[in-house]
Amino acid sequence: EIEPEIVQSRNYGHSLVDEAEAHQCGLIILGIPYRTDRSGRFDPGETVPYVLTHAKCRVWVIRGQQRGS
Repeated sequence: EIEPEIVQSRNYGHSLVDEAEAHQCGLIILGIPYRTDRSGRFDPGETVPYVLTHAKCRVWVIRGQQRGS
């Protein structure tokens, strides 16, 4: 059964990792927009690297499509 829950936090990545651990999740799925930095390289932001480094479960990162594709 799925029960919705509202979690307030200043650090999105930290909250995701904490909640996944508290609920004994086996997988975190992160959907992120297609974003690049000034040089045109993929920019995952701060949340993705934090979650990939600290999560004790598997993490899938799904990046959106590039605009115009």
